[in-house]
Amino acid sequence: MNHPDQLPLANGQTEPRSGGSSVLIWLSACLIAVTALSIAAAHAPSRIRLIGLFSMAFGLVVGWVVVRMASQLEAEPGRRFIVVTAMLLSLGGLIGSTWQTSRLAESSTGLSGKDALAARLIKELEQQSNAPGSENQRRSEVTGFQKYLLRRLQKLGNWTSPWPECFWVTELVAATIAAGWMSSRSLSAGVSNVGAGKIAEGSEG
Repeated sequence: MNHPDQLPLANGQTEPRSGGSSVLIWLSACLIAVTALSIAAAHAPSRIRLIGLFSMAFGLVVGWVVVRMASQLEAEPGRRFIVVTAMLLSLGGLIGSTWQTSRLAESSTGLSGKDALAARLIKELEQQSNAPGSENQRRSEVTGFQKYLLRRLQKLGNWTSPWPECFWVTELVAATIAAGWMSSRSLSAGVSNVGAGKIAEGSEG
């Protein structure tokens, strides 16, 4: 009987496997994949980013990717750890995607030509100034993000703060739950497939 931390070779021998290193590689691969997915989602057409549905789809994809990465890299971090990782990566990825989308929307509706150059110079001067200037810049960025959340709900009616923020938090929770559900379901499906394969091998033998 092979040790749990050993991989079977073709000749029947075993090769030691470092569980810690495989988990770290898996985490790194998942982080890279979710980051790429988040960037792609930020640049997706607005007709695809449907309110409510897009966040759930994002969570489902992240949940599937996390389990798939664990299978491909032969990492065994544990079922609960995989589910929690999928949920956290989905939450962070969707927050980053929404923030990036708001910045892209702000830049697309911004000034152009000499006015844009002047605005850029003003921002650089504010960054080099004292703390109050930096604080004003941070407040401006937060205000711009809130305006983006407000514009997202214009098609659904006239919503005022804090409803856009509450709706966005609801989307984050939905994406997190979707990622946990998909990862748990994918793990259960993987265990069922392995069990079916062992039964088939036993019947052939």
